[in-house]
Amino acid sequence: MALRSATGMHHDSLARLFGAVRTYEYSRKFSAEDREQYERSGDAMAGGRFPIRTQDDLNDAVDDYYRTGRPSAVAAHIHAMAKKHKLTLPSEFADS
Repeated sequence: MALRSATGMHHDSLARLFGAVRTYEYSRKFSAEDREQYERSGDAMAGGRFPIRTQDDLNDAVDDYYRTGRPSAVAAHIHAMAKKHKLTLPSEFADS
């Protein structure tokens, strides 16, 4: 039996919608110039993806990592940025 919210939407539909909004907000947080600068400095992956310099950036990247199917290259980047910037990984992510 599918769960429905008060709006009548399926739980899965709401989760996808929330994920899309959150990803859009995160992508809007950095301008194209910011992403290029982060990529040049090594603080972002190719194309300016997963830019990380602050704890908030790291938390956002971890959230996006789980939504993107958990690619190993992204996990390695997140771990490297946490070490480089002396940031704290969430306990559930530290072992990934």
